[in-house]
Amino acid sequence: AATPVPGPRSALRTGWRYDAKEEFARMGVNGVSGNPWRMTTLNNEYSVCGSYPRTLCVPSRCTKELLQTCAKFRSKGRFPAMVWRCPSSGRTLSRCSQPLPGLRSLRCREDEEVLAAIREASGSERLEIFDCRPKVNAMMHTAMGAGYECEAHYEKCHVTFCGIPNVHAMRDSLEKLRSVLARCRDDGRPWGEMHYLSALEASQWLEHVRSILTAGLQIVDALSPTPTTTSPTGSFFGSLGGSGGGSSVLVHCSDGWDRTTQLCSVAQLLLDPFYRTFRGFATLVEKDWLSMGHKFADRCGNSLTGPVGPSATSNETAPIFVQFLCAVHQLLEQFPDAFEFNVRLLRFLLKHHLSGRFGTFLGNSDKERVEAGLVDRTESIWDAVAAKFGKYCNPRYRPEGTTKVLQPDPSVEKLVVWTLDRYGPGYERQLQERDADIDLFGSHQASSSGPPHVIWIGGVPTVLNPGYCS
Repeated sequence: AATPVPGPRSALRTGWRYDAKEEFARMGVNGVSGNPWRMTTLNNEYSVCGSYPRTLCVPSRCTKELLQTCAKFRSKGRFPAMVWRCPSSGRTLSRCSQPLPGLRSLRCREDEEVLAAIREASGSERLEIFDCRPKVNAMMHTAMGAGYECEAHYEKCHVTFCGIPNVHAMRDSLEKLRSVLARCRDDGRPWGEMHYLSALEASQWLEHVRSILTAGLQIVDALSPTPTTTSPTGSFFGSLGGSGGGSSVLVHCSDGWDRTTQLCSVAQLLLDPFYRTFRGFATLVEKDWLSMGHKFADRCGNSLTGPVGPSATSNETAPIFVQFLCAVHQLLEQFPDAFEFNVRLLRFLLKHHLSGRFGTFLGNSDKERVEAGLVDRTESIWDAVAAKFGKYCNPRYRPEGTTKVLQPDPSVEKLVVWTLDRYGPGYERQLQERDADIDLFGSHQASSSGPPHVIWIGGVPTVLNPGYCS
């Protein structure tokens, strides 16, 4: 019999109580003898990898000694760990950081054995390695003692480079976008539509979002026994089910906490309908962003000891989580009935991953949050979401359509700058009926001849004149 699942509101009220064992049990990692996967407490004291959680999922045949040696051959000790498994086919999605072969093309037999164990535990013909970086960047890292996997050394492995730029390029892109939007809302110097579109294209913001969605689709295709991009949707258990065919996937970038997190999260949203529910989306953020060590403190300036908010002079700040939320927004645009939540939840997360109001996004890792005692000292953002649950519900959501693999169109022509009015007046009216005390467009609503375009950057609402960019 199916295990009763708590309702979305009660599930979110668990707040800090994300349970890795429960989530992986949902995927079939249940601790039963003979299961090819197991939960390990190898990192229980954060001694192997300070940016990893205490509990990780690894192939059952990988011993403690094997994983410890493998970690020494991966940047920052971030050894390969599984984050998602198809319950019907057994194929998996794993993540790690770059290997450390360097200019001498060093080998680590233990690292090669761990990757082979992942492939075998997944029942896959081969392991597809997605390196998020441009290949030239990966090659440059070899001069600094790092690099990428040599296919001749890793049996039945294939490396694909996704060509996604680093955090510095993303930060520059956001600054250009903000400059464009600032010009658009300057009443003294209105822009024509073509000028606006040219400046938007030059910012490369939508191009970067496109690259994330495209790489996510490549991961979905690799996990499927046959390519799926020719069909707008497919059966979740059908397209990935059965035995034989298809590959399992390993994703990494340099240190494995920025682009790797983006791609793994987007791919899981496309693959698994659970993550499109309130409970599932909270689980995804907790599992792949917080637990696996995305550096929120450095990327957002959310210090545990000082003022919060991004520093304009910091070389570490970057809109990595912002880009992910923008990618999710594109999915909401193209599949308006596939998500249990609406754009307001994305806005809330966008604002408060920077505000420092909740302990959820403070610190760079699970270790830092545990050492700071944030569970006892701060509020979880999910409790705040549960308190105003109706505000974030999507009235178009169709639970009966949740067994689909999403296949979005990632072309820039199909992408939109993050606006609210593009959901249509009917959608906004339904949202307002659920939360009548919220003025969606603030003070701009009364003075505008039409609904303004609103984009949230860094938690700040930027209103565009509809005449400039409609």
